[in-house]
Amino acid sequence: MSTYVAQGLAYFLAHPELWRMTICPVLLTVVVGMTTVIVLLAAAMPPQEQALYDAGVPEGLAWVLAIMLCLVESFVIVMIYSLICLACYQDKVFEFVMRKQGHEELVDNKRRHASCIRICTSCCRIVAWEYHFFYFELKNLTFEQQQALINDRGLQYTLFGMQALLLEMVPGIGAVFMFANTVGAALFASSIEREEAAKHPNAHQQEESESYRSLA
Repeated sequence: MSTYVAQGLAYFLAHPELWRMTICPVLLTVVVGMTTVIVLLAAAMPPQEQALYDAGVPEGLAWVLAIMLCLVESFVIVMIYSLICLACYQDKVFEFVMRKQGHEELVDNKRRHASCIRICTSCCRIVAWEYHFFYFELKNLTFEQQQALINDRGLQYTLFGMQALLLEMVPGIGAVFMFANTVGAALFASSIEREEAAKHPNAHQQEESESYRSLA
């Protein structure tokens, strides 16, 4: 079973540097989330409740379902906001953890691979593809190479994505879990790097030497 979500949360709590890096975006996300919930409950819930009631849903159940719909809508809005506005902060957190894990040469590759396009959409979150966008950029992997890597570790990616998604849906503190999950994704990537280095030590050393030559 994948434990990278739990490892990410523990690592995040144990490193105050990460708190300082994420305090502003977390607070902004909380404000956006609370504002969205209040506006939706005030403006969108009554018409949704009425629509459900008109569709034949009992009055009490219509009220409950309308609230649930507002919460889901709020979550979607916050997720869209996060994808648009928080990606750069998540990349910085990912880079910080990768450096701490001893993968400086991989992180330095971003200067060579900065043109890599993020090719997947947020619907891939359930298999944790999104969490490794930055990692795939650093590795300069093609779409086919990304698919192959994920297929090799399909269960790990699926479990990580499901756990991370559920935690991010927790009202009020979902933003904290968003960055803790980014830490978990970095630890996951670090594990992949170590596995690949153990399987292909010569290739890893050659890649390192090429990276240093390009930076020289």
